[in-house]
Amino acid sequence: MGAFSLQAFLNTLERQDLVLGLFLLGIGLVFLLLGLRVFKALIMISFGVIGFVLGASLPSAEGLRLVCALLAAVGLALASTISLRVSVAVLAGAWSGVLAMGLLLWLGVGEPLTLLFGIAALVLAVALSLIMYQEVIAYVTSLEGALLFLSGLIVFLSQSRPLWGHIRGLLTDNLIFAPFLMLAGTVTGFVFQLGDLRQKQTGMSV
Repeated sequence: MGAFSLQAFLNTLERQDLVLGLFLLGIGLVFLLLGLRVFKALIMISFGVIGFVLGASLPSAEGLRLVCALLAAVGLALASTISLRVSVAVLAGAWSGVLAMGLLLWLGVGEPLTLLFGIAALVLAVALSLIMYQEVIAYVTSLEGALLFLSGLIVFLSQSRPLWGHIRGLLTDNLIFAPFLMLAGTVTGFVFQLGDLRQKQTGMSV
C-alpha cells in the first residue's frame, strides 16, 4: 500500500507545471526556515488546505464542489485562529498519528496494533504541545515544509526526463530513500528554527 501511494503521489507531481513546482519550493522554504516567526499565518494556511481538500471530497456537482472547498478552506482557516494552541495540537497530533501508522503499515504490522500506536502518537504529540509549544510549532512547520519543498523539487526535476528517471528509480526502488529525505528536511528545519529562536531570545536578554 505504501509503495502504491508513493507511485500515485509521484505520478500526480509529474503532471504539474513548473510554475507550481517553483511555488511549492518557495512556500516550503518559508515553512522550513520561518515557521516560528510567521507560524500564525502558516497554521491558517495549513487548516485552509485541509478544509479545501475536505470540501473538494464531498459528493456533489463539479461547480458546487469547488464552492464547498473554498468555503471549507476559509472556514477552517478562520476557525484555527480562535485558539492557536489547540490548532497546533491538532496538527501535531494528526501528523504524528498518520506518520506512526504509515510507518507501521510499511513495516507490515497488523492493523489493530497500528491503530493503537497511531492513537498513542497522536496523544503524545498533543500532550507535548501543551508543555513544549514552540518546539512543537517548529516540528509541525518543518514537517510540512519538508513535504512542500520535496514536492516542488520533484516537479522541478521531472522537467528533465533523463535525470528524473534516475531519481524516480531511487525513490521507488529504495524504500528508505524517500523517508530519509523527509526526515533530513524536517530535522534541518527544526534545528534551524530552534537555533533562530535561541538566538532571538539571547539577543533580547542581553
